[in-house]
Amino acid sequence: MKRPVPADRTPGLIVGAAAFAALAVPLWLLRVGGTPPPAAPPPRPAPMLVADAVPLDRLATRHPFGNTRPPAAEATAQTDDGPDLAGIVGRFPRAGRAMVRIGSGRTRTLKVGDRVDGWRLIALTPSRATFRRGDRRVVRTVE
Repeated sequence: MKRPVPADRTPGLIVGAAAFAALAVPLWLLRVGGTPPPAAPPPRPAPMLVADAVPLDRLATRHPFGNTRPPAAEATAQTDDGPDLAGIVGRFPRAGRAMVRIGSGRTRTLKVGDRVDGWRLIALTPSRATFRRGDRRVVRTVE
């Protein structure tokens, strides 16, 4: 007949078994897996054929995204035609407003899409407002 193990030795046996497993399992895994065979070197890429190079003086003047149209003269010119921008207020992008002086000297606030004197506010950034009437565009900046 077997003698039962006293209760005070049971925690020691559990700790001993855990320590044995902690040492034996990693060694067994290293031994079973071994070292993998060396990988073959990657193939060399084929040489690239480059079309005629663009001269450096033309490269500096090219638009980076291929746009060949120059910007419209009305879009960049500050002319007397168009609304008089007094300032830009609000939180961007949703609550931005342009403050525009109207003929009577009063100031109106416009959101994108609003009209004043036939001009529609089509774009608004923290530093400029773009207005359009028909095919004319005017960009006003805050000074």
